[in-house]
Formats: sequence, structure tokens, C-alpha cells
Amino acid sequence: MERHLERLACGPRRRGGHRSDATRDAADASDAPAILPPALPCSDAQLAYVIYTSGSTGRPKGVAVSHGALARLLASVGIAPGLHRDDVLLSVTTPSFDISLLEFCLPLTRGACIEMADAPTVADGAALARLIDDSGASFMQATPSGWRLLIESGWQGPSRGRLVGIAGGEPLPADLATQLAQRGVDLWNLYGPTETTIWSSCARVAEGGPVTVGRALHANALRIVDASGQLTPQGGVGELCIGGDNLARGYLGRAGLTAERFVPDPYGPPGARMYRTGDLCRERPDGEFECLGRIDQQVKLRGYRIELGEIEAALRACDGVLDAAVALVPGAGDAEARLVAYVVGASRALPAGWRQTLAARLPGYMIPAALYELEALPRTANGKLDRNALARFEAAPESDAAWVEPSGETETLIARLFGDVLGLARVGANDDFFALGGHSLAAVRLIARLSERLGRKVALGALFDSPTPALLAALLTSGADGDASPRAAANDELQALDGLFDALD
Repeated sequence: MERHLERLACGPRRRGGHRSDATRDAADASDAPAILPPALPCSDAQLAYVIYTSGSTGRPKGVAVSHGALARLLASVGIAPGLHRDDVLLSVTTPSFDISLLEFCLPLTRGACIEMADAPTVADGAALARLIDDSGASFMQATPSGWRLLIESGWQGPSRGRLVGIAGGEPLPADLATQLAQRGVDLWNLYGPTETTIWSSCARVAEGGPVTVGRALHANALRIVDASGQLTPQGGVGELCIGGDNLARGYLGRAGLTAERFVPDPYGPPGARMYRTGDLCRERPDGEFECLGRIDQQVKLRGYRIELGEIEAALRACDGVLDAAVALVPGAGDAEARLVAYVVGASRALPAGWRQTLAARLPGYMIPAALYELEALPRTANGKLDRNALARFEAAPESDAAWVEPSGETETLIARLFGDVLGLARVGANDDFFALGGHSLAAVRLIARLSERLGRKVALGALFDSPTPALLAALLTSGADGDASPRAAANDELQALDGLFDALD
């Protein structure tokens, strides 16, 4: 890899990013990839990097990854999805996210070209779409949230040639997978915790096909175990554990936590370990693995232990349901708690026959008592499902004396768009967008629709400054919502998003 770095030649800067070319005198790139030996002596087991992640605990922990694990991951992804010498990889990931290492290092091992997008471009879907075309990008990796932002900017797909797209870092919704496939993206869904070196499995996603995390990448082993640590039969639900040679060395300076999460692997060679992901999974009849949610989503109702992820998976199988979440909602007063489902549908009508579909898959005590349809499930800043925000979507404040009827054409339009984006039947003039459950992606959708309806650009920062229909309408009618240059506006919007991310962390 160092030999590649010595030949690194930076080409001319481009709008929204800059390009670097890494050439090589190895055999044709279609050959199986070989990681070049480093200039300095280095063993597979030596430390390559430490990256900090909070995971689901909120407490940062340093994951220590070896050179061998990183090299094997690069070699595997170089084969499938595959990167070739004539490819242009568009890098859009912040270096604080471990998947950025694939973007930086993979082109160097394949003799390919890398185009690096700057932060304002990544935050602006339209600017990112232009950069894809200007750079001739043929390979891009992004979170589903990043791909969604691109599509909502109006992007219709690559204008020249193929585009291999990697989606990962968060669950890939079926509707998004379909939209990307329809735009000509050769889409791959990749899965993997930081503790197993970036990615552990991959699946090529066909238009209209199921969205799974696929099969193990080279040097990884996927195992589903029950509560006693025994392998589940095919189709059984359990915790996904990952074994193989690509496991991290452990958590830096935290031997106890390392021992808790990296446990002995009784199904591997002597001395082998496997990482407990905490993800609930099942193996499908076709041998691909399907993630059903987190194992800590187990709830107890009327004496039954219920895995919410299993209900969510069954809901997604209903006709017209694109995504789903389930929560156990406490009852008011002496009323019993109940299971409530929240779904994203292909239309604004509730999917017909959902109870019958669930009854064919689940026992009666796992059938939700109520179902609400949303335009999108609420997400945290890092794209994870915000379960705490789900209860806000239940119809409630019809008799709230503080509710104020929107007045005027602009205020009424904004209130209606708030409701459309957030899946609410009624929004008042003084209702705060973010208090209602709005998040960064919902804010982008709202501003895009509002700009289209008004026939002029509305700055994203205007919503953060004026988050109610009354305040935003007053700002827009005053004409003070921003006459900044496009680049200044992009920077302002990026700063606003950063502020939101900090508030939600």
C-alpha cells in the first residue's frame, strides 16, 4: 500500500471535490486482488488503527483493528461488489466513520481513481448529484440516509455509465432500494459492526427483491445463536454472532468489556473468538441473513416475552408496507399496555388485511392493537430508529386548548406540509417542527416541498430559526429568509445540520 502512496498524483481540483489517481504496474485489475507488501516490515497481527465508537451504550470505546483484518476486508470488497482500475470512487464519508477507510484505501489497492467530495457538497443533494456526473463516478458508498437525500434532490440516476452503490451503516428500507435500482444503480447492501472491521457481509439487491444483509464476506463467519449459546435451526430467530479472522483485537484498555463482547467461538478452530453483535437475525431458506432489529428490543406483555423486531419483520411482509416499527405503549390510568405499530406505506391508505397477514405469521398476543401510518419513521441524527419519538405520532391533541388554527395562505400551507412530512393529521400555528418529532432528513424533505410550492429557494436554516408555521410564515413573507450565495447558503445549511446533530446526540 505504501508503494501506491509514493506514486499518488493529485489531479486538477473540481467543483465540490478533488481527484487523486493511484496507478499500479500490477496485472490486470480483473485478477484477484493482492494487497501489496508494505515497504516496512509489518505483520498481520500488528495494530493498523483505533477508532472510537459509542455503539448503543453512549460511552465511547476504542476498537483496535489489525493490518491483516483491514487488508482482508479490502481484498474481499475488491472482488464483490468489486472495484477495477478504470473505476472512479466518489468518497463522501467523514473520516470519523470507519467505512471511510474503505473509500480511502480500496482505490490504492486496485489502481483506481478517487474523487473526494467536500462537506458542503455531501450535505446538498443537488450538488452531490452534479458531482457524480462531473466526476464520472462509477462507485459510491453512502448510508441509506445519504442515498435518500440524493434522490429527494431530484436525482434520476447516473448520466454516464454504471454506478455501483454501497448502502450500509443503517437498515436499508425496501422503498429506497427500489428507487435506487430504478435509477440504474447496481446496489449492494453491506452490514458489519466496527468490531468486525467495517463490513462483514454483503448482498446484491435486485429491484423488487428482498433486502437482506446477505452472506459473509471472506474471512468472516456468521452464526445465529439462542439464549443458551446454541446454534438455531435455519429460520430460527436469535442473536447474530460473527466469527473469523476479521475480528478486531478488542477494545483498547478495556479488557473486561472485550471479554464480554468477544466470546469464545465453540464452532471455530481452537482459541477462536466471535463477536456478539446484539442484533436479532434469522437465516432465510436461500442462505442469506435477515436482520430483525436489536436483541434488547424484547418486551414483556401479559407474561409473554415478545421480540419487537420479529413483529416488525412480519409487518414489512404485508402488501403496501415499506418499513415498520413497533412499540409497547403504556396504558393511561389503569389501562393495560398495548403493542402499537407504525408503518410507512406505499400510499396514504392503511394497508388492507394487515391483521390477517400478521395472524398467519404470528401468535395472537403479538398482533398490535393499533396501527398508525407515517410518511417516514423518526430517526436520530445518526440514522437509527428513534423509538422515543414514536409515541408523538399518535393522534392526540384534538382537544388541546393551546392549539391554534393556522391563518393565512402561507401559514396554512406550512402547517399542512408539516403534517404531510411528519405523518400528523393536524398541526397548529405554534407547533414546533422538531418537538413534533421532526429530524434532519424530515427537515430537508419539508424545505424541498416548501420551495417547490412557493416557487423559490427556501434556506434550510430558516426552519431551524423559525420552527413553527407562524414563525416560518412570518419569516418568508418578510423576505428575510436568505439572499446568500449558493456556496454560502450550503455552508449555512451544513452548520445548521451540525447544530441539530449536536442537539440530538
